Amino acid sequence: MTAWSSFSSSPYLSAGDFGDREEKRLTIKVIRTEAVGREREDKPVAYFQEAVKPLVLNKTNRRQLAICGPTTDDCRGAVVILHAVDTEYGGDATRGIRIKQ
Repeated sequence: MTAWSSFSSSPYLSAGDFGDREEKRLTIKVIRTEAVGREREDKPVAYFQEAVKPLVLNKTNRRQLAICGPTTDDCRGAVVILHAVDTEYGGDATRGIRIKQ
């Protein structure tokens, strides 16, 4: 059986990459700025030591990672737990990824 998420062409993690109640425990390798999305907007992207897609960091997840220290380099080696949640984006209900503390 093949998960629907395996058909996603996105190079980044999305909520569709998570099953019900699934969590991913990952170790941050590096965070770097990349042009992402249709508008090619510069955003921070977390890469992990484990073989998974990188995660574009939204404002909520950036705030969670700020506890590592004042710079993105302070997050190297930090272990995070990612999970999908129901959220709102642009006034619409959607699923998103959050960093669990």
